[in-house]
Amino acid sequence: LEMMVSDQNELIASLNSDMQKKTDQIDQLKSENDDNALLLYMLGNSISDKESKIESLSSALSEKEQQLDTLTAAFESVSDQTEALKKECAEKDTQLDSYSALLAQNDSRITDLDYNLEAQSKTIEDQKNELAVRAGLIDNLQSDLIAAEEQISELNADIEKKDSQIIALTADLDQLGIEADSLKEEISSSDMQKKSFQTDLDARDERIEKLEKEKTLLEQQLSLSSAKVNELQNLYIDTFASSSGSSVSLSDNETVHVVRRFLVRNTDSPNVHKKPALDSRIIGHARSSTEYEILDVSINGWYLICLENGKTGWIHPSVGTLSTVEFSFVQENPESAP
Repeated sequence: LEMMVSDQNELIASLNSDMQKKTDQIDQLKSENDDNALLLYMLGNSISDKESKIESLSSALSEKEQQLDTLTAAFESVSDQTEALKKECAEKDTQLDSYSALLAQNDSRITDLDYNLEAQSKTIEDQKNELAVRAGLIDNLQSDLIAAEEQISELNADIEKKDSQIIALTADLDQLGIEADSLKEEISSSDMQKKSFQTDLDARDERIEKLEKEKTLLEQQLSLSSAKVNELQNLYIDTFASSSGSSVSLSDNETVHVVRRFLVRNTDSPNVHKKPALDSRIIGHARSSTEYEILDVSINGWYLICLENGKTGWIHPSVGTLSTVEFSFVQENPESAP
């Protein structure tokens, strides 16, 4: 829109300046033609060998005067059309008041054009001293008249096009108003979503704080459990190494289950007896370098294990080593206790 309005303003300014310029040139040419006639007369008296040319120029000048009269009438018609166009443009200017801010940039361009036009006017005034140039200017006026008529036709088409653009812009403004209302509704909806997100964030912060407290509590419990495990491991030899028990009750309604494992030596496959005695019947052999869970401990220190075939028997502790001890803590329900 800004480019189209700029083009229209440039065309109108160019047309107005051309019309004014041509009107001034015609007036000046009329006054200067008389001077030219005197100049031609003086040149005829001073240069005898140019008399024939002067007569020819005089007749040509008469023809040019007739052409000037014709051009003057044509320019008057063009001036009337220009006035009508100015009135129509004034009416269009009232419709384009809302876009005056966009057209502010055109002022500087118009100023530059005025400056250029002034420079061109000075150039034309300097060239008016030559008769041949003036005759050429008359020919140029004819072409300018044709161009002016073409510009008038283009201006009429541009005005019609501008009318359709104004209608389209009005429709666009209405559509923009609808979109603005829609954006306001979306902003209102976004504010509600923001409040909802803030509520979710507050709830999440509360949950994180709760989880941190639970983590702290679990770390404390883990520290206590580790201390208990260390204490139980230190007391294992005295308590479980030669005991048949697999659990012990602690304070705070906790019970510790002990899992003991026996690693058989890697030199051979020792005997497994039915009873915890060397003269007892052999029911199988333990695999070398294999770890077995100790199910029970006899009074004389033998370990009860379960072989790969599912049979249970007794093995002497000298054929291997007590490899690992595992503890598991069980919290008892105080209400279910007798």
